[in-house]
Amino acid sequence: MPFHKNHWLLDLVIGSIFHEAMKLRENLYQMEVYRPKYLQYKQKAGKSDYERDYLQQFERIILKAKQGVAEGMEETQSLFQDAMAQLTDLFRESTKNSFLVRFLLENKTLLKRVYGPKRVVEIFNLMFRKGLLDAYQVAGQSYLQSEHYDLSSHYFSKALRLNPRDPDLQFLLNFSLGMNEYFKNAYPKSLSYFAKLIPLKGNGKLKKEYLKKVEEVCDKICSELKEENGLKSTRKAESLVDRIKKCYDGFKRNS
Repeated sequence: MPFHKNHWLLDLVIGSIFHEAMKLRENLYQMEVYRPKYLQYKQKAGKSDYERDYLQQFERIILKAKQGVAEGMEETQSLFQDAMAQLTDLFRESTKNSFLVRFLLENKTLLKRVYGPKRVVEIFNLMFRKGLLDAYQVAGQSYLQSEHYDLSSHYFSKALRLNPRDPDLQFLLNFSLGMNEYFKNAYPKSLSYFAKLIPLKGNGKLKKEYLKKVEEVCDKICSELKEENGLKSTRKAESLVDRIKKCYDGFKRNS
């Protein structure tokens, strides 16, 4: 398949770049370390046969190293440019690979150094119909599924800045923030974020899926608050649980 072929080809290119870089390093070492010593020896060389042979051999070695540096830099640069073009194609073919999308977003600074700021935006536009907006949502969903709520809220927040009226993004952001605060034992903040989920319109299937989780979490918060004798906070949590249950039950009846 082309996908596997492209990966094999990229591996071959990276190996070639490494090989050329190793040769380039050796030639540079010859030029920087041995060439000054050779020039110093040339001024003091005697007239014996072996000394004249040394001079000829050193000249050939240094000349070969000098040519190798020029050729190595040219070959390496050419391989890098081809690899950059191929990587762009691989990125475009790998939009369903959420780990790659996360890696690219987490390393945007490195991408900018390689491709330049404008080209980075173009790369995400090649990968997704809505560019960075879709990329942020893919990363957010991926982190949400693995329960990294701090990271999912980070990327949903970025997506929401690009599309502030999207109710599904608002829902996922508040859910992530609420869960993150819950695991930090910041129950009032957690409940505050969860309360914002109820009035939001949007994807009913999405709300049903996550409201069930919120209901379970709020029940646990109620139990823990009761043990701490926080009556006011407990009543607030119980009220929220009732509202969530009604909302969730309404989705079940309509499904």
